[in-house]
Amino acid sequence: MFRARLTSTLVGKSLPWKRTLVSNSSAPVAGDGAVRINLWSSPRCASTSLMYAFAQRSDSTVYDEPLYAHYLVNINPAALRPYRDEVIKAQNSDGNAVVNDLICAPSQRGKVHFFKHMAKHLQKLDHEFLTNTKNVILCRHPAEVLSSWSATLGDAQTSVKDIGLDQQMSLLEILRSMGQEAIVITNDTLVRRPEGTLRALCAALEIEFETAMLKWPKGGRHEDGLWARYWYHNTHASTGFSAHSRTNSTPPVLPEPLKSEVELVLPSFEQLRAQQLKPTPVLPDERNRHIWVHVGGLLLPRSEAKVSVFDSSVQGGDAVWEGLRVYKGKVFA
Repeated sequence: MFRARLTSTLVGKSLPWKRTLVSNSSAPVAGDGAVRINLWSSPRCASTSLMYAFAQRSDSTVYDEPLYAHYLVNINPAALRPYRDEVIKAQNSDGNAVVNDLICAPSQRGKVHFFKHMAKHLQKLDHEFLTNTKNVILCRHPAEVLSSWSATLGDAQTSVKDIGLDQQMSLLEILRSMGQEAIVITNDTLVRRPEGTLRALCAALEIEFETAMLKWPKGGRHEDGLWARYWYHNTHASTGFSAHSRTNSTPPVLPEPLKSEVELVLPSFEQLRAQQLKPTPVLPDERNRHIWVHVGGLLLPRSEAKVSVFDSSVQGGDAVWEGLRVYKGKVFA
């Protein structure tokens, strides 16, 4: 039985990006200068919060799982979802047509399009469009995903196959064969260090970070999918990532056979986690991000200023530290 709390927001609306065009294959994106970002997420992650963060940007449009009908019709027709018929009616179930008509649709230079997907929705698609988009993987410890999933769907409807980890691993290889590396972020790092992670993510995507991404109004958004009333309670109650920082230091204990399933896929998750983006340090004063440091007779940029563990300052505390102020380009000492 599907166990979920219901909310009154965003019920029964049609999706703004419904498409009717049917296509046999996806077309490559023309060089229009727009930035197209695909987020390939595990379920029960902060993917909706990340979508909300991008929705706050001055240059962005966001899309909530436009390939969901494709998944329900072509990949997992047996999936039990109480909103199944609504989604299939609202969206085009031809995944390649969605790619061609929405993800690869013409746009304007400088415009950012953020497409939130579940990684398992990537199956049975022509992958050519990936070469012209930027691709981000958001992953979470599989035990945490299954624990959260089971709390809503019940153990009988919960399987490690549903978390999309296999598709995330396959995506790594697909992109590498195309000469592209996926950008990997973990759920834990995103919710614990949101600003640093978002700054690093924007740098990797080659777009400017905007501080507006850190906060959003409480409640839903018009871009939310029809399934929002079943899954988005926490995000709708939040105004930023801090509301999602309820991560545990140790993964939850699962019953069999879920426990054994997690043990089988844990190496794949660890491989992804080893490639995760390192958060950018958040400084009290951004002007200090580009300071120069005098070390051993050399002036070095911040990123290269290091002291060996064998230096006397580390070994015995024998050191002199001095800060020099610069006014109007001139050193004041």
